[in-house]
Amino acid sequence: MYYIEDKKQGVIVKIYVKPMRSENKLVVKDDELIFYSKEKPVKGRVNASLLKFLSRRLDIASTDIEILSGIRDRFKVIMIKGITKKDFIEKMFR
Repeated sequence: MYYIEDKKQGVIVKIYVKPMRSENKLVVKDDELIFYSKEKPVKGRVNASLLKFLSRRLDIASTDIEILSGIRDRFKVIMIKGITKKDFIEKMFR
């Protein structure tokens, strides 16, 4: 199953990113969370679009979302502060 782990400060989520797609969206496919981004993978544009997407869908400040690893990789490990695993699933996949 896709990786979402509750932590004391919030949740840690592993997301695979696919740039240059027709729309920004987060899906579950083959037991992975995959973020499709409209952006090209240059100058952090895909990372910025992912953070903006998560911030809007979860209704939290973008400063509460941090890429822990994968800044220059397609596999991202992200800390989202102030929410639970249950909150994440409900808000992202309602």
